[in-house]
Amino acid sequence: PDPETEVLSQRQLLRALNLTGRVLIASEGINGAVSGAASAVEQYKEAMLSHKVFQMCESDWKESLDGGVAEPDGEVNVRVVAEIVNSGGAFSDIANSETGAGYLSPSEWRDALQQRGEETIVIDVRNKNEYACGHFSGAVDPQTSAFADFP
Repeated sequence: PDPETEVLSQRQLLRALNLTGRVLIASEGINGAVSGAASAVEQYKEAMLSHKVFQMCESDWKESLDGGVAEPDGEVNVRVVAEIVNSGGAFSDIANSETGAGYLSPSEWRDALQQRGEETIVIDVRNKNEYACGHFSGAVDPQTSAFADFP
């Protein structure tokens, strides 16, 4: 995507739906968290599912509803970032077209975890606080403060 164009488009969409939140846009895609009335969040989701550039699917969404209306802080923060997940540039030499190789759907990932042999090691590269909140059974915790700390 053209990140600058998408920033303007996202700001316009969020404001039109009276949603608040944070959306990060990079050349490899989009990530964010929005809040507002449940119907407005659903409209945003539908718009993103049909977005020609991002090509999102239902499994890309994680939802948390609080009685249908969240407590927004009134801000819309949409910005361009170098990477969706900050690696400190460690993966900058990998072309975006190569990142989908080996992608597993959530159900394929669950199956792979169940079928793994003893030689398979799962390293949970989220930071130590996220790991403490929950992790894959048997996963190794590299004790990082940020994803960019992972070797």
